[in-house]
Amino acid sequence: MKRESASVLVALCLAAAVVPFDASHAAAHGDNESRSYAVLAKWPDWGGGWSAFFGPFEAKQVLDKSLRPDARAEFNDIVRRYTAGELNLRELYCASYLFGGFSEGAEGDIEFLFTPDRVTLIWEGGLVRRIYLNSHAAAKDDPETGGSGVSTGHWEGSTLVVSTELNPNAGPILGYLNTRSFRVGDQARLTERIHLRGAKTLQIDMVLDAPALLASPVKLTILYRRDRDYRMGDYTRCPKQDRSIDRETGHLKQDYTPPADLPPPPD
Repeated sequence: MKRESASVLVALCLAAAVVPFDASHAAAHGDNESRSYAVLAKWPDWGGGWSAFFGPFEAKQVLDKSLRPDARAEFNDIVRRYTAGELNLRELYCASYLFGGFSEGAEGDIEFLFTPDRVTLIWEGGLVRRIYLNSHAAAKDDPETGGSGVSTGHWEGSTLVVSTELNPNAGPILGYLNTRSFRVGDQARLTERIHLRGAKTLQIDMVLDAPALLASPVKLTILYRRDRDYRMGDYTRCPKQDRSIDRETGHLKQDYTPPADLPPPPD
């Protein structure tokens, strides 16, 4: 995974209003899209891996002024524990991952897969987001039963506009980094506008509206850098939970060498 924050562009800004999203237009557009793969030729080229960095400190800059008092107190405690070395985020990786709005870009790369009626966004940490361009397909999903919520979208030229109903149990940053107060809560919705900003830069403008968490919506812009040669890896999220591995050496604890006097297997 790549976490080179010095080579990644991150732009942060706050806003007091949500970017409007026309659900009826999304449904109509999705219903009228051709289901033939020929339609993909009209879509922009988002091939390759995309990397950015967005962690607890960046989240604090964005969320601080909009968090409700109880959520701010819990988030400040999380940041304090993280800064003091009392909280190792890697030890939390075995917790269920939930998409909380600003999660992607925190670790590793993302990539896009285009199919008729759907854009699939894969995060290297293990999250898969299915963005339905036909809202009828999304109607069967329940945001509380899946980690990525329910996303519908439509194209406005070369910009993909996505509206996501989030899982209320998700934390807004890293998904699993949540407490009773520091989670997006009921009726949380994320609006994204995704488009290219040059051949090697992808821009995602996000607006998070989470009434249970935030006194006012927040807006965030993250820029991703493209690497066409990057190959997405399989990420082991529980490195310290495997008791068969010696932490010091990284080798298996068990010796699987057969004894010298072991008889051959029967015919």
